[in-house]
Amino acid sequence: MLGRQPPSSFTCPLTFEIMTDPVIDPEGNSFEREAIERWLRTHNTSPITRSRLTPDRLAANRALREAIEEWSAANAAPTPEPTPDGTADDAIAHPLTDDAADIA
Repeated sequence: MLGRQPPSSFTCPLTFEIMTDPVIDPEGNSFEREAIERWLRTHNTSPITRSRLTPDRLAANRALREAIEEWSAANAAPTPEPTPDGTADDAIAHPLTDDAADIA
């Protein structure tokens, strides 16, 4: 188990997973590229501020990507691959729910 949790800024507000290809909007909010592009296919606003947002207004967040990669290397945490549907890996979720059931 990892000794440290990743900083919350490394987590996409749409997928709740560590970002692998972060992008930033004009208001300074970062998202996993695939997740925000999926959102923008059916919405024309930011999921955080509700201000108008289009895909062409997104820019790669290289600094955040490098910080995530450095943190992952320093903490022996592999940088996760993004999941197409934004769900967490069942291999992680099942042991947690099994442990919770044992406690109850």
